[in-house]
Amino acid sequence: MKTKLASLIIILFICINAVAAQEPLNASTQEPATHNITIKIADTTAYAGKQGTLSFSINNDMPISSFQCDLSLPAGIRIAVNEDGKKLIQLNKERSIKNGHSCLHSTLSNGCTRIICFAMGGTTLIGNEGEVMTATVDIDKSVAAGKYTIELRNIEIVGPNESSHKISSAKATITIVAGTN
Repeated sequence: MKTKLASLIIILFICINAVAAQEPLNASTQEPATHNITIKIADTTAYAGKQGTLSFSINNDMPISSFQCDLSLPAGIRIAVNEDGKKLIQLNKERSIKNGHSCLHSTLSNGCTRIICFAMGGTTLIGNEGEVMTATVDIDKSVAAGKYTIELRNIEIVGPNESSHKISSAKATITIVAGTN
């Protein structure tokens, strides 16, 4: 099953990149010079030994058909899984699911989780701002109280005309509180 999923992800990634027409990037923001697209992880607070929720949003001035990114989490924090072993990454119903988007994910050799959101029919995300997905994370009891960095890397956003827009990274802070709630 893992091999089939990994193969599907690789094929999808190759197809997206093979047909993507690159637009010039603005060197100061690493965003396309002709579009204003931002992807953000909301800062959050969670308790050691408990679960927390990460919220991902995209603000865009153009239609978006698909996106991918690599999620890097600090040591002792990992994406939670359900009883079937599936990672708890969920698309937002209002922006993603209503138009038939799906989410695939795989763990990379560097420990990051690659997340790909797409619609087989090429439909676009609904709206131009707001949450697109969430991820539930488990925080080990051993994680010390403090502030930790969460990062999205290798972000690629694709429009319906197959134009590809790259954003180098997006960061947020997860504040871990000692004790239980």
